[in-house]
Amino acid sequence: MIHRICPLIVCLFLFACDDDADPEQSQDLSLIQEMLDFSESNFLFRDQVNWSMVRQNVIEELGESGFEAAIIKLYGELGDQHGRYVAVDGSVINNRTLLCQSANFEFIDLPENIGYVKVNGLIGPTEDEANAFAMDIQESIALQIDRGVTSWIVDLSENEGGNMWPMVTGLGPLLGNNVLGYFVYSEDPDRVWGYQPQGSYLDSFTNLRIAIDQIADFISDDQKIAVIISDATKSSGEATTISFIGRENTRLFGQPTCGLSTVFLRANLSNGAVFLVAAGVMADRDKNRDGGQIIPNEQFSESVALQARVVEWLSE
Repeated sequence: MIHRICPLIVCLFLFACDDDADPEQSQDLSLIQEMLDFSESNFLFRDQVNWSMVRQNVIEELGESGFEAAIIKLYGELGDQHGRYVAVDGSVINNRTLLCQSANFEFIDLPENIGYVKVNGLIGPTEDEANAFAMDIQESIALQIDRGVTSWIVDLSENEGGNMWPMVTGLGPLLGNNVLGYFVYSEDPDRVWGYQPQGSYLDSFTNLRIAIDQIADFISDDQKIAVIISDATKSSGEATTISFIGRENTRLFGQPTCGLSTVFLRANLSNGAVFLVAAGVMADRDKNRDGGQIIPNEQFSESVALQARVVEWLSE
């Protein structure tokens, strides 16, 4: 233990005691310490981390290669692909090495009794934009119900995440008046998410995240839903996918998702930036945990074969 800590002490001493030290360099060290402290208290797998070694490695990286490299090193040491540092100017630093590329699935000339709803990502919406996004999805569902649709394709294959609540709210008539999933933490209580006719909620049906007047009627549990996912489906797109898992007559098709089905906590740093670190995993309505890739029931990489099988299953 002594041999592990001493290099860190020396490194801190060099930063702190040099009379000619750059004030910016000192601030960088202080910020890195804030991030390390927050990570040690909140990171999902914090009990599995040798924090003395991580601190030593990250601070050495700061001295050798600078602030951005130290942040990347921190996320790399933790194996956190989902976390990110967001500077005051909006620029982002992370250690994401996952490519998460879309399979570019297409659906054409579907039978009239099969509905199709595509939900892409939605990053940083205003409240009005989020509400409009959810209402547009519900209006599409309502029109297709009126047309006599009896089974559904929900295409999340290009959903790269963002704000999950408009996605869940928009799809609510298909998801049902249900608990839809959980955020599961190592020590803190689980947090439930779900949908009711007034909108999507977190923790309690009274804590609405998106509140709209439901436009489309709930569909019957007897109606089949094929959920399409791909490597590009990530983060909130994965949360939306998980919302369907456990529903009767529902099946996932396509490719494994990106693997960012974790939930993060944020620290507001002293310089005004935001530091996010993975602190929990997403779980389905039956509390089956994920945290990595979501694997479809049936895997496909090509559109024609995928559509043929989906239509076949929906028609069985």
